[in-house]
Amino acid sequence: MIAHFISEQWLNAETSAFEHFFDVTSQWIGTLERLTALSLQAVQFSLAESQEIMARTLAADNLPEVLSLPTLLAPASAAQVLSYSRQFSDLVSAMQRHATTRHPASSTRQPRLRGSLPGTLATQSMLPQVMPGIA
Repeated sequence: MIAHFISEQWLNAETSAFEHFFDVTSQWIGTLERLTALSLQAVQFSLAESQEIMARTLAADNLPEVLSLPTLLAPASAAQVLSYSRQFSDLVSAMQRHATTRHPASSTRQPRLRGSLPGTLATQSMLPQVMPGIA
């Protein structure tokens, strides 16, 4: 009866830890997907901007017009960079918040069996589970 109870405690603790691990991993993968999409958007914008600069340069009739192109296109580029940096910061902040929030099941210390499950109750002493990052 006691061995069954200890095994059940161990199983509950391990199940809770795996659920928390997969939850955090899912969140990080989702954030990584959004960061990748954001990076692709930045590359697409950069290519479109380069095409526009090239088209305007080829269409320019004189040197002053060619030299003024960076000044004309700078506000749009700055606004786009600001937008991307804000989105990047929001994604990374959300990822960090999720990683540092405590999972209800892992916030309480669960007993952990020393060694493997096979053996007698005398050789299986209970130790508190200490997980890195969770104090």
